[in-house]
Amino acid sequence: EVPEGDQPLFVFAHILLPHEPFVFNEDCSSRPPLLPRSVPEHRDQEVRAAYRSQVECLNRMVLPLARRLAHERTRPAVVVFQSDHGYGRLGLGWGETIDQAGSERVTDRLSAFGAYYLPGGASLELDDDVTAVNAVRRVFAEAYDLDLPPLRDESFWASYAHPLAFERWDPPEGW
Repeated sequence: EVPEGDQPLFVFAHILLPHEPFVFNEDCSSRPPLLPRSVPEHRDQEVRAAYRSQVECLNRMVLPLARRLAHERTRPAVVVFQSDHGYGRLGLGWGETIDQAGSERVTDRLSAFGAYYLPGGASLELDDDVTAVNAVRRVFAEAYDLDLPPLRDESFWASYAHPLAFERWDPPEGW
């Protein structure tokens, strides 16, 4: 049950989709698990298709809930969809440094998805290069009338082989 009140409702849910292994088709039926790191890179389109199907399934499951929270409650709602990272074909080069991974792979991985609904349909203008931490700060500042100045927009890369060896990523021009 959701308690009633005047402040906008904020519900947090950590959803593991579309993380690997890819186990759902676009209609949410199950499929044999696909681990991207077990598929040779020349078959990347197969991996991308499985990722896309899992995203479509996720949309089928989550969007009705978001609509219900945003439109059917008497209490205003804040709805945030924020990924922790974008598609990134990692795993074949487990020891990759940021330079070895290449700009395209790093850009894919660090391009996080974000979609936001604020009470009353308030608008929120964000730059294309805003990081997730500042996007969420802006949502909270707007929804709850808080003074949350932005933090530095920074992104860091770490490989699977060395998950704590962070390297600062300087995006290419026009990212």
